This record gives sequence, structure tokens and C-alpha cells, in this order.
Amino acid sequence: MMRARTLVARLSIAAAAVGLLPGPTASPAHAQDVPYVELCIGCHAPGEAPAAPMWPILSGQHVEYLAKQLRDYRSGRRQSPIMQPPMTTVSRSAIVPLAEFFGNRPAPPSRPPEDAARAARGREIYTGGIPSAGVANCAGCHGAEGLGSPKYPRLAGQAPLYVVQQLQDFRAGVRTNDRARVMRVVAAGMSDEDMAAVAEYMAGLPDRK
Repeated sequence: MMRARTLVARLSIAAAAVGLLPGPTASPAHAQDVPYVELCIGCHAPGEAPAAPMWPILSGQHVEYLAKQLRDYRSGRRQSPIMQPPMTTVSRSAIVPLAEFFGNRPAPPSRPPEDAARAARGREIYTGGIPSAGVANCAGCHGAEGLGSPKYPRLAGQAPLYVVQQLQDFRAGVRTNDRARVMRVVAAGMSDEDMAAVAEYMAGLPDRK
């Protein structure tokens, strides 16, 4: 446990040194009751935005989906040089409480697009796919408003840079824990511009449960 805390402290210091983390803030009132939560809140502080734009927003995510991702990090099925070291210290019994801690927080609000034309292209991809490239639409699994399900993540309001990185990782075969290879097949037909467009659109989807 002490080794994990030291690792998180070092990550937080490194992030703060390049201006990624805000100053110290009070933890939620019941955070101390959740085992290992101190490994998470430095980067994934509950709220509307992550500590850095390339890190995912966890608040409001489906508990079942979060728990699966944590298990995959712990087992090595999902690779990450940042997530795997701390997750190897987390007990199996702590995974669901951690997922509930974040999943039961209010979901992030939608955000206006920075590039309206890009978001419009993203809407076309999200709702209709890219037939010429064999890319299925996103709404079929993630819902018309990006609210997802226990099997598929909520994408509404998610950090665009994180979404782009995950799509690129699926395309490159770096991330392989998708169901039935669906995301790897989808991402294989997408350009970087397609990915940026759909990520921009999803960030602006309605803030509704």
C-alpha cells in the first residue's frame, strides 16, 4: 500500500510540475471510506473535468463498465503504463466500491463545440457511420445521446483528447479489450480527422441521465 501511495505521489508531483494538476483540494466527504481511492482522485478528481485534458472523466460513468476496465487493468488485459502499476496493488474486492465511487457522481455536462464544422462532421459519423470505409455508427452501441449502457461506456461529455487517444489505440492494436473486436474494426476505418470530429461531437452531447 505504501509503495502504491509513493507511486501516486510521484505521478502527482510530476503532473503538477508541468501544470497539469490544480492545487490541493478537499476530498469528497466519504472518500476516506473507499479503499484505494487515493490512487485515483489525484488524476480523476470527481467533477466535470479531469486533471489533464487527455485523462478520462469518470464521474457518471456506468459502474459495471468502470469495474470491467479496472479489472482489465489489474489483469493486464488493458495495457497502460500509468494505470497498471497502481492497479496491481488494488484488491479484487475494492474494484466495485471504486467504480461506484465515481459512477454514482453526477455525469459531466455537455460542452459547446470549439469547432462547429468539425462537430457537424462528427454528428454524421456518430449517427450514420462512414459507409464507404465500412465504419459502423456509434449510436448503435452508445445510444443516440451517448449515454451508453453497462456494457458500453457513456460518451456524452467525455474529454475529446481522451476519446481520440482511445480510438487511435484501438486502431493501432494497443488497446484490445473491446467486446468482439468491435472498436478495433470501427477504428480501423477512421482517419485522425474522423476521430477528432466524432470526439468533438460527443463532448457536446446532452447532459442527461
